[in-house]
Amino acid sequence: AIRRGLGEPPTRSSETGDTDADALTDPDAAAAWGVAAGQLVEEASRRTVEDLAAAARTIRDVLDPDGAERRFRERHERRSFRFWTDRDGIRHGSFTFDDYGAAWVTSVLDAALRPRRGGPRFVDPSEKAAAAALVADPRTNE
Repeated sequence: AIRRGLGEPPTRSSETGDTDADALTDPDAAAAWGVAAGQLVEEASRRTVEDLAAAARTIRDVLDPDGAERRFRERHERRSFRFWTDRDGIRHGSFTFDDYGAAWVTSVLDAALRPRRGGPRFVDPSEKAAAAALVADPRTNE
């Protein structure tokens, strides 16, 4: 998670826009990446793998703001949407979100699929039955 999240330090040639495979790693960037990796390794026992990967990506973006901007543009360019109906009439969708689209869809889905609480306790019998049916619903959010 740390290796994938941090990635490689930027190279000297990345500053000029050159993508030469033989470009040298900037020594200052390599040192900063080493410190960041050490800090993340130290925190690894206290974090989930997902949290560790997210922290590594955040640190990478702070250490390499030019690369962060480039990665943002690349994610934006890769966004896509496809919607189709198969031969059985089942509807499908495939989405690739950029950062802003993902944040919006996540907030909508989180609100729609939040834990079912069962409703108020002091209600009339029909509302209490509806709340009980909601809690007993065997369907998963998936």
